[in-house]
Amino acid sequence: GIHRVRVEKDLYASWEQPLTMTDGGRVPLRVPLEARFGGLSVRSQPSGMPVEVDGKAVGHTPVTLHPIGVGQHRVVIGKGIESHHVYEGDHQVRANQTEPVTKSLLPKLGNLTLCSEPAEGVVYVDGEEARVDGRLAMTPTTLRGRLSAGHSILWRKGD
Repeated sequence: GIHRVRVEKDLYASWEQPLTMTDGGRVPLRVPLEARFGGLSVRSQPSGMPVEVDGKAVGHTPVTLHPIGVGQHRVVIGKGIESHHVYEGDHQVRANQTEPVTKSLLPKLGNLTLCSEPAEGVVYVDGEEARVDGRLAMTPTTLRGRLSAGHSILWRKGD
């Protein structure tokens, strides 16, 4: 009689075909399965940033995910890191291809206002004399849009 044969496997396209069999007969099948997966290769500058794909933590950059189903995937790089901006974007994975995702995460820069008593103290950032508009930074002053997290700030009374 005529039977319908269906083969399914995760990450592959299903295969279906009618098959005619006689009583007690055997029919060998060779089923070509079409891959329905590819990969994502995620890199960032700076490296070591946490990566989420479709809301699930998958490691830290650089990381390659393979196999991952074809279709659109939401990639988030740097979530939870205070010092840099987060990247979020949708990326299309195609069968038998690895989609590269390479992003530079910008540091979060902020302003730092310094006041001292007495005034006119020299400001040092990471051991170097700070400058504002080309001049030596002395308190009170504001260092604008240049600082991210993780700096050493020192104030020293000028001579």
